[in-house]
Amino acid sequence: MAATHTQSDLRYQVFAAALLEGLVVTSMRKWTPFLVSSSKGGGKDRASPHQHPQQQLVRALQAANVSSRSALVSMWSSAPHFLISEYVSCVRPGERGKVEREWPPVRGKGSGRKGK
Repeated sequence: MAATHTQSDLRYQVFAAALLEGLVVTSMRKWTPFLVSSSKGGGKDRASPHQHPQQQLVRALQAANVSSRSALVSMWSSAPHFLISEYVSCVRPGERGKVEREWPPVRGKGSGRKGK
């Protein structure tokens, strides 16, 4: 396999890994135990190009040019279902409904929580 990852590719991979770990949006930390292949074991797997569900997340982030928390929150403001299918594909099947009910994890510009 060719290792032709650009810095841009790496930026999206690291951002996706941080998102999955709950480092970008702290309210997502509660979902990390639900992840199919959690990288909670020390972070060595961070940005691994061989994790298929994570790669779907990376591709979606790249396609939307989202590689920061502010860009992500802005995207969720206009498209609340952005990343739901990609994120949920990283979650164990029995836990997906919990994530879907609370999506998006951030609503509006900068608000952390807004319940029903």
